[in-house]
Amino acid sequence: MKQNQRPPRDKIGSASPELKNYWAQFKSLVMVDNLVYRDFQHPDGTDKYLRLLMPQSLRSAFLESVHARASGHFAWHKTQDHVQRRAYWAS
Repeated sequence: MKQNQRPPRDKIGSASPELKNYWAQFKSLVMVDNLVYRDFQHPDGTDKYLRLLMPQSLRSAFLESVHARASGHFAWHKTQDHVQRRAYWAS
């Protein structure tokens, strides 16, 4: 990412499925202040935003933090919305 160049396919042959997914999405990834983001845009072009590629080691803590801020009957929906607007990871 720092060299703004996708590695050759043969260099990721034994990589995890998640890394292969990011490799396929390379054109949508951007680096800002040494953090990698996925550049998203709504299909109608009305909204464009960056979502942080959340490292696996931080996902649980991130989800707990977002969920703690959501309350009420729609807490699950609020949590999902907040997560989807801020972070991204391939599943």
